[in-house]
Amino acid sequence: MKKDNAFIGNIFLNNGVIKKGAVISEKGIISDVTFNLNNITDNCFQIFNYNECIISPGYIDIHIHGGWGYDFIDADVLGIKVIAANLLKHGVTGFLPTLSCAPVDILIYSIKTIITAVSELKAPKILGINLEGPFLNKKMKGGLNDDYILMPDAGILLEILKESKGYIKNMTVAPEMEGAEELIKILKENNVAVSAGHTMASYEKACKVYKYGVSNITHIFNAMKPIHHRDPGIITSALLEKNISVEIIADGIHIAPPVLKLVLSLKNPSNIILVSDSIRATGLEDGRYNSAALDINLKNKIATLNDGTLAGSTILLDDAVRNIVNFKVADIEDAIRMATYSPARFLKMLGKKGSIEKGKDADLIVLDNDLNIVASIISGEIAYHN
Repeated sequence: MKKDNAFIGNIFLNNGVIKKGAVISEKGIISDVTFNLNNITDNCFQIFNYNECIISPGYIDIHIHGGWGYDFIDADVLGIKVIAANLLKHGVTGFLPTLSCAPVDILIYSIKTIITAVSELKAPKILGINLEGPFLNKKMKGGLNDDYILMPDAGILLEILKESKGYIKNMTVAPEMEGAEELIKILKENNVAVSAGHTMASYEKACKVYKYGVSNITHIFNAMKPIHHRDPGIITSALLEKNISVEIIADGIHIAPPVLKLVLSLKNPSNIILVSDSIRATGLEDGRYNSAALDINLKNKIATLNDGTLAGSTILLDDAVRNIVNFKVADIEDAIRMATYSPARFLKMLGKKGSIEKGKDADLIVLDNDLNIVASIISGEIAYHN
């Protein structure tokens, strides 16, 4: 009979305490968390002793476009598997493939490809699909192709939702665009989380749509109206509204470390979500690449369009967690929480993910003292080991 797996190390608990113990997994689920190591013997368990390493919930990336030469907008199933295999090396045990603006028929085709990949990909887990557009504000296109940005259209949205078979978990819209409020209501009726982004929304408009169902801000500060002391805008509303979560790209480029500290001073870490926003060029050498018919220049891990506009990032969540600590923005506990508990909370998956507790999925990672990935564990089985 197969023994249950026991992972021994310093366990990152839901209250932020890191305590020596063991996580027991049975049939892919955490069956126990114990701090009495006298009961952990090889007669009863298959033991994986990680000594002084940290055992954490797996990282969850809700906003990732691709990497290693592939983008979810045009990747086939093999390409999706390449991205996934590399994500395991960076501690990501669950993610939302994110599609940027593209022709509607391409979006639908990409959605169907991702759905096909779900049944074939066991590690890491595809938790749904994230759509960054196409109903955005062209004035705040950022690194997106504005040829594919559309005015809000309920008919197009309903067509996309029908083809997605319930896999879409989040969608970014610009709430100030005419017709956007109707789209927000449709998305909420279909159990899709709504994020505001690529937007010129005013403070007043933002506060209004929070009541309709917008619950998150896509990569806050980037591709949106900046704060002005007489025109506070959507950023100020998001920082002051305690129930609104915000995504941050912690590469030190998209947001300067002092501003990251400002966000942490105003928002509870449970409402701050670390995201990679990584693109096709992630993991590749400096050079010129293409995304959604746009040229991307990669130099020193910074991706820009020809005009210098930032075009996504090339970091991953393990980089982001280390940066948060190294920038002295937050401690290890809060940094890990923003890559585990916070995204699970936003996705309403806390019943299964985001913390190490009995009954939850045994999707774990092992970190050394420098927060490097030692192992990634999916459903209680080691899927990657460094």
